[in-house]
Amino acid sequence: MELRGVTAFVTGAANRVGKAIALGLAGAGADVVLHFHSSAVAAEATADEVRSLGVSVALASGDLAADPAAVLDGAGSLAPVRVLVNSAAVFPDDRIGDVSPEAWNRTLAVNLTAPVFLTQAFARRLPDDLEGAVVNVTDWRTLRPYRDHF
Repeated sequence: MELRGVTAFVTGAANRVGKAIALGLAGAGADVVLHFHSSAVAAEATADEVRSLGVSVALASGDLAADPAAVLDGAGSLAPVRVLVNSAAVFPDDRIGDVSPEAWNRTLAVNLTAPVFLTQAFARRLPDDLEGAVVNVTDWRTLRPYRDHF
């Protein structure tokens, strides 16, 4: 897919891997919607970096555990989104002996449930005449878990 002029939506784009993906997409000419939950300052800084690459950027704030599909509304005038990158994740500091139901449910909501329903909302919003793509990012810890991150 040619990325120049395409809008990409990246979850968890304020920091770390999501930020690197957003900057890579912008460097390839894509307009980028940066999703964040609680990292507003970092998201603004990332948006400045994206703008410096000569593309458009929008910020989309939202809690993926609460209403994943609603965060796509943050695309605003950059819609339609043609690339969805599910990069956001939570990694609570817990062990098998102390994991709580609340932490477990939040981890599943953000890391597993949100990508499913974001992808569903993305597919419903993508015009029939446009090609789209979805990229799901996982962590290598799924294969080699840390002792302190159940």
